[in-house]
Amino acid sequence: MKKYLNLFLLSVILAAFNTRSLANGVLGGELLYEWISDSTYRFIYKHTYGCPGDTAPLTMPLCIKNPCNNSGVTLTMTRIPVSNGGTLNSGTAVGCSSTKTSCDSIGAVLPGFKEQWYAIIYTLPSRCNAWKAFTYAGNRMAATNIQNASSGRLYAECTFNNTGSYQGNSSSYFTLKPYALLMQNNPFIFNNGAVDPNGDSVVTEVITPKTGVSSCTDTATNVLLTSGSPAISIPINPFQTNNTFTLNTLNGQTSFTPTQSGYNIVTYRIKEYRNGVLLGSITRDVCFYVFPTGTSSTISADLFNAIDTNCTPSGSTAAPLGGSPIQGCAGQRLDFCFYIKSADTDAILRVIDNLALNIPGATITYINQLSDSVRGKFSWLPGINDFGTRIFTLTVIDSTCRPPGIILYNSYSVPLYIHPRTKAPEDMAICAGETTMLSASGAGNYLWTVLPGGSSGSLSCNNCTNPIASPTATTRYAVISLSNTFCPNINKDTVLVIVNSYQPPTVATGDTTICLGETTPLSATGAGNYKWNVLNGTTGSLSCDQCPNPWVTPYTNTTYVVKSSNSYCANSTDTVIVSVVQKAPSYPTVSASSTFLNYAIKNYPITFTAVAKSCDSPAYQWVLNGTDVPGANTATWNTVLNTPNAAVYCKMTCADRCAINKIQYSNTIHLIVANNVDEIKNQRNIQIYPNPSTGNITINLINAPSQTYRLEILNTIGQSVYLDKYFHLDVNTPKQINLQQLSTGIYTLMLNGIPYKIALN
Repeated sequence: MKKYLNLFLLSVILAAFNTRSLANGVLGGELLYEWISDSTYRFIYKHTYGCPGDTAPLTMPLCIKNPCNNSGVTLTMTRIPVSNGGTLNSGTAVGCSSTKTSCDSIGAVLPGFKEQWYAIIYTLPSRCNAWKAFTYAGNRMAATNIQNASSGRLYAECTFNNTGSYQGNSSSYFTLKPYALLMQNNPFIFNNGAVDPNGDSVVTEVITPKTGVSSCTDTATNVLLTSGSPAISIPINPFQTNNTFTLNTLNGQTSFTPTQSGYNIVTYRIKEYRNGVLLGSITRDVCFYVFPTGTSSTISADLFNAIDTNCTPSGSTAAPLGGSPIQGCAGQRLDFCFYIKSADTDAILRVIDNLALNIPGATITYINQLSDSVRGKFSWLPGINDFGTRIFTLTVIDSTCRPPGIILYNSYSVPLYIHPRTKAPEDMAICAGETTMLSASGAGNYLWTVLPGGSSGSLSCNNCTNPIASPTATTRYAVISLSNTFCPNINKDTVLVIVNSYQPPTVATGDTTICLGETTPLSATGAGNYKWNVLNGTTGSLSCDQCPNPWVTPYTNTTYVVKSSNSYCANSTDTVIVSVVQKAPSYPTVSASSTFLNYAIKNYPITFTAVAKSCDSPAYQWVLNGTDVPGANTATWNTVLNTPNAAVYCKMTCADRCAINKIQYSNTIHLIVANNVDEIKNQRNIQIYPNPSTGNITINLINAPSQTYRLEILNTIGQSVYLDKYFHLDVNTPKQINLQQLSTGIYTLMLNGIPYKIALN
């Protein structure tokens, strides 16, 4: 009887496949963009379709709209190779390698999926903060959650911002395939594996699939969802899951239990943010094919999270892995274990992770791989700057090969939260009678105290971030973060305020007026050492800045400030205003430069310098990653950087009466910000230089045996752009590769699977 029942189920599945229209095979698509230079981008469309069905089109349309000026353009994308090495239009295996899919045989039970990629390079003609690009394909494969899906078209779009510092941004991309095989009534976890190449924050949403577009002049509309009980609704029940569908918007993890067999389409939208500003978004249609109950046994994986370096079951907290962030402390080793066990003792589980890209330096040691129960020990020593939320993904694959020939898997996003080190400012010196502002960073809810021997009562507040200190004698202050009780060893710091004796006042010459091009002397008296600066006006007009009598040649009204000092006390200042009579119009410009070229070190001093031309009264505002920097209003800005990447430019406002186009923007300086110098030169006995490079990269093996590597270079969307399977390195014998054929950008260089970031100018 069981034999006949299985034959009946097989005939039902075959009938479902054989009745599909060969003209309606589109399952999903995603439209991505990659910045190349200035306003030039590469647009890439990844097309997914089923078997049997249409072959992929030779070309795809690309519609680009600029709502800032109501303009648009229609382009044509052409085929490019799929980056995973597959032949164009080849079937992608999602089941057991020995099992045929519908791409191999029209009567196969296991559905097959094909991919085709398309691309075009285009230079946008203008700037806008709300560009939209979209494409369309038809017709869709019939789906259980979309009414008349086979008569409608697929629609995919992306939005982006190419204004200011955002012009160098590329879209997020996905590391996992947009389709999966599921079992009816079996719990399932899915993750797109969204990665942002610029290190921006991503937020995942589920939206209604769109259709109704057949040309660039059409407007997309929502598809009509099928009726059922419970009702299909977005986002809580996008297809029949009996309202079990949940989504973690921050890590993109989706969990649900499908209750209806067949094809189901879910549309995800990934939004990208930088410092709270929305940079853009991409959409992705994902196909979940659900096998009916009876075609396979029900398999589920139970995960347990334990902070237990011995990896013993007694250490399990019984909490689901990834359910809540695992806490750690900057500068202190974080170790924890997890357990993944199948309810089926015959299961063959294998766990893989993406630590190499998401948390470099972290490791996971696996025990009992290819069994029904796998243990993993996570170990990482986060640096003092590796604080905040980090997320990595575990993919659990059951290779048992369940009937009718599928490999079951689940993906889990595991969040970590590393508490930062509480930091007080560097020790400082003031003059008697002066005050100074203290600052704390790293956490919150600070408590300041005066250590024994100091000036008691000299703080303006105790429970605040920036108290004003008014010590009458040299005093050490301590700060502790009351909110970071998890890390008692790094939640406190101290600062010493040295109080120097009073110095005589500085007296400068009186204000004066000169004509354009004239030179006039300044003078100061009062103390032994002097420091002249331009408070506002003509930068660089001082003949000397550490002398009592400099000559100045300003070309606009300029205020000079002189500060006298003695015994490290510098509290006495005076100013001189030199007014300049203007006689001709000017066309101001400003340019910016930095002490480092294309890269910087986290928390290491860097100086940015702006040079204004044809302006007598410039005012500066430095802009970091699209945001004005408070207090950065001089031509030279000294700071430290702590973000993965930095884009810096200077906004100059010229107050001259004869100035034309008073507001000017300098060139944008793009920097890669590394954790330390070794990271720039690379690690693990590998030297890669120069980095950044104009195309010729040298690789050197040091303090390690000579060996042969598999060398591969990937672009920001995961495409392989360079491959050498037998790249031999001899110790202390540098070897050079030529990458001048590659476009400007950031790439990932893989040596035996270990990633290194390189930048090409």
